[in-house]
Amino acid sequence: MKKKKIGMCAFCGKDKEVTNDHVPPRNIFPRPQPNELDLVTVPGCNSCNHRSSKDDEEFKLYISLKSGMEAPTALKLHNSTKRTIQKNRKIRSLVIDNSTPLYFPNGAGSDFSRQIEYKFDPEPVRRVGRKIVKGLYYKHYGKCLEGNADISLYLSEDFKINQMLTIEDLAKDTGKYGVHQEIGKNKELHYIYAQTELEYGTSWVFVFYGVSAMVGLTIPARFRDNVST
Repeated sequence: MKKKKIGMCAFCGKDKEVTNDHVPPRNIFPRPQPNELDLVTVPGCNSCNHRSSKDDEEFKLYISLKSGMEAPTALKLHNSTKRTIQKNRKIRSLVIDNSTPLYFPNGAGSDFSRQIEYKFDPEPVRRVGRKIVKGLYYKHYGKCLEGNADISLYLSEDFKINQMLTIEDLAKDTGKYGVHQEIGKNKELHYIYAQTELEYGTSWVFVFYGVSAMVGLTIPARFRDNVST
């Protein structure tokens, strides 16, 4: 059982009973992880932890589908996701309802290969992404973003092909001025973050399993009227 204590929740900023919450969700890291030193935890209240449990499963599904099965650790995640789909009825229904079989010809013959196209709902993924930004901001700066900044979270799908340089340029720019970090025994998550000249203003680039990228921007609350998230 997780040990509870009174403290400030890294996500909502309220003083409550808190336990250690993994950032990002522990379910995206293949087991076994040798010890907690390989992962990141921050204090989280029961309300914030419980609210994101369903989103965490959809986030795991998204990361698994994006990362493929080439690398050994990605294959472990993929196999873990298959077990989740088999055991979790809600996730299984979600996959079935949003999947379409596609058939592609194999060469010049009459044989076809079957692949599945999955249309995911990006909102649960973005919610988890924003929670990751909040948690890591708390870890690195010791402050809570809630009420102090808005978070813009972008997935690679949010950018058109001719806009992908936007992500690459931001990653390079952040890498130049920011700090590189890795989480997980096999460095399953690599991220870069940097502080702007404004308090609570930061930029974040996340790369999961070397493939799946997200970009997060925190905009001080006093500028929220000029920014849509």
